[in-house]
Amino acid sequence: MFKNLFKTVQDLVGGNDEPKGGYDAEEGVYYAKGSFDDEVEYNNEIICITNGNHDNMDDMNDAMDDKDYARAEKVRLQW
Repeated sequence: MFKNLFKTVQDLVGGNDEPKGGYDAEEGVYYAKGSFDDEVEYNNEIICITNGNHDNMDDMNDAMDDKDYARAEKVRLQW
């Protein structure tokens, strides 16, 4: 009884939409697991993003330490 009631309420408020997941290029953001096939794939994607941020941060710090603001701007635009 409650299961049917819950489903009816979901149908009325549009709660049956597929959850977003993975990278949405239009919005430029990553959503939680959602469309990823498994947790390992999702976690690997997070690690890849984190590693990329570390690389950009290192490049930015090097440019700022050298007071090379043109190079820092290139890093900022790439980041």
